[in-house]
Amino acid sequence: MLMSKYKNKYFKEIKYKNSCTENLLYNMKNDKRKDKWRKERHKYGGYDERVTWNLNTFMTEQIYTWLRMYFDRADGFVNLSFHKFKIKDIEMSERDAILLALDNMKFYLQHSEEWDDGMPQKCNDKIAEAYYIIGVIFPALWW
Repeated sequence: MLMSKYKNKYFKEIKYKNSCTENLLYNMKNDKRKDKWRKERHKYGGYDERVTWNLNTFMTEQIYTWLRMYFDRADGFVNLSFHKFKIKDIEMSERDAILLALDNMKFYLQHSEEWDDGMPQKCNDKIAEAYYIIGVIFPALWW
């Protein structure tokens, strides 16, 4: 069951206001397709087709939120500097890799709706690097 009002403290911190999660899942309550979507949520673990309408940004919003939660809870509880990873020929700790991935996702979220000065390509480059980093450090993302 969805909350009545969408809140995301991490989005508030980075001043990200045009969340597709909020717009698609929380601001379409009176749509005539709501019964169809309710059935889909029962079938697909709480999700319906709306998440696929802007899947690139929806996924990034979720992963940004989950990775921030992970970092906030794991950093200091476990040693995120213990594991080292090679990312684009640079050795870095899990902690540094997470921070870089988060920074890249933050850039994407804050600028993905801008269409001038080569911004679409900059966003694509940043988000591609973020997902690459997550792929490299993936086995260590637990505590």
